[in-house]
Amino acid sequence: MTKQVLKVAAMLMLIAALTAASAATANGKSTKRLVVQVPFDFNVSDQAVPAGQYEVIIPSKTGDALSVRNRDGKGQTMILGRSAERGGKMIAKLVFHRYGSTYFLAQAWMSGDNAGCELSKTKQERSLERELGKIAAYRGDAKPLY
Repeated sequence: MTKQVLKVAAMLMLIAALTAASAATANGKSTKRLVVQVPFDFNVSDQAVPAGQYEVIIPSKTGDALSVRNRDGKGQTMILGRSAERGGKMIAKLVFHRYGSTYFLAQAWMSGDNAGCELSKTKQERSLERELGKIAAYRGDAKPLY
């Protein structure tokens, strides 16, 4: 009896894997890539990455995920985000949030597309934002320091 259950479970996993692979193949044409030289160290999600050349990929039209891969082959990060839309010029760009000398990847946009990927703020980024806001309030500045 348990052998039959294991066979059924294995068959279901195989079907799910094949379905996912065929969906990825069907969506392969919608994959967008951007190669960019980032001149400063930055954070992607909770991972600090060095300056360098990166390949940024939004693997689907929905813009709910983002892959960042170092062109030197020193690592790849896959991040879940949320879809974002824009108007105006459809140029490719990465948007960073800067707090002092610390940078966080916030958005990725591909050329010719009005949908992009927006990343959620990490605990570290929210903490830096609060801290710099407190310093600005203490100094009497109307705007935060970031």
